[in-house]
Amino acid sequence: ARRGGGSLDIRANASSYDNGLLFPDFGDTNFSSDIQQAQIRADLDTRPSRYWGVQVGSSVERMEFENSFSTGGTTFGGGDGRGWLFGNYAQARFSLPRRWLVELGVRADAYDPAVGKTVFEPSPRVALKRFYRNGDLAAKVAAGRYTQFVHSLRDEELPLGLDIWIISDENVPHTVSDQVQLGLEGWHDIDWFWSIEGYYRSFNGVVTFNTADNPNDPTDDILGGKGTSWGADFMIRKETGEVNGWLAISFLKAQRRFPDVLSPLTPAPEVMYPPIFDRRVDLDFVMSYPGPWGWTGGLRWNMGTGIPYTRAVGSHAYYSPRYVGGGGLDWTGDGDSSGTGGYGVVLADRNSTRYPLYHRLDVSFRRSFSKSWGALTPYVNLVNVYNQRNVLFYFYQYDEAPATRSGISMFPVLPTLGLEISF
Repeated sequence: ARRGGGSLDIRANASSYDNGLLFPDFGDTNFSSDIQQAQIRADLDTRPSRYWGVQVGSSVERMEFENSFSTGGTTFGGGDGRGWLFGNYAQARFSLPRRWLVELGVRADAYDPAVGKTVFEPSPRVALKRFYRNGDLAAKVAAGRYTQFVHSLRDEELPLGLDIWIISDENVPHTVSDQVQLGLEGWHDIDWFWSIEGYYRSFNGVVTFNTADNPNDPTDDILGGKGTSWGADFMIRKETGEVNGWLAISFLKAQRRFPDVLSPLTPAPEVMYPPIFDRRVDLDFVMSYPGPWGWTGGLRWNMGTGIPYTRAVGSHAYYSPRYVGGGGLDWTGDGDSSGTGGYGVVLADRNSTRYPLYHRLDVSFRRSFSKSWGALTPYVNLVNVYNQRNVLFYFYQYDEAPATRSGISMFPVLPTLGLEISF
């Protein structure tokens, strides 16, 4: 803490995340994606006067990723990259209690990838909140620009829930998002808080896999595009009492636009589709309540409309011409034992179909036991209490007559036990 109010925080952190996918029937096939991050940052918060506060800060961050797809001892895809991100920000806050709250700020990022030139991005931001009814009601509006140099990719034409992590460089654009939001919030007595908010966001530099990439050119694997999203959020929260919790309802509509690289036209037309996270309605209900024998119970019920996926609408056999006696050609299979040469899958428009409604109930119980040196808190969690079989993805079998569609479910009923120790 500083004389006159304020604080100086210096922090360092590091993280590593990797995921992979193995196929029991194909032991030599492997998908993997790994990303690492390390950061050091300093934040200074001062109050030069009664009504004004000033925050400034700087950070240095190093990012690194590595991806791989291999089968049969041969690597067919992948890549790696590194980059340094240098960030600085300054923000001024003006506050008149129960009347006004105004925030003005700017962030400046300098991103230096291992491949490509250094990128500079300024990001201004402004937020205003006007209070009414002695502070129990407030109208708010905010606008700003945000940048991101890390991307999470998923091949939305394959039923694989595997995220591929990459960072920006001269072949992968960074994302710039301009956002605006407005809303109302208020209190009812001291028990209840509520808020409603609407927003609109535009994105330049979203990415997807390039389905027309040249296998011999490692620089054209990623395709850049644009996107938009808009929606509304509503929340009501009970703050006090033994029974408390909150209810949140969200509406979202998102779209992505990319050049249609499979089109023969020049220039290529754009293809539009909803991204994988475009869940129209999402509802969250969370509650904490007193349990027997000093335990505290908790529950969460989540419901959401289905997210989009690319549906397989049919299949066709691969055929190839073969020489036969007398110098003629015969259209037969390509040598597969079935005589059909395997199957090709016909897909519907990208992400034009949605999975079924998702819902799940989780419950928990916990109790703290105070000790002279700290506390012990055992807990019990039960995930998916009523064993709802929410669909993770579908797969199709076209070698059966008729063809069948099967679903892979998410978590079944999953109990966990644990112990937290605090000092």
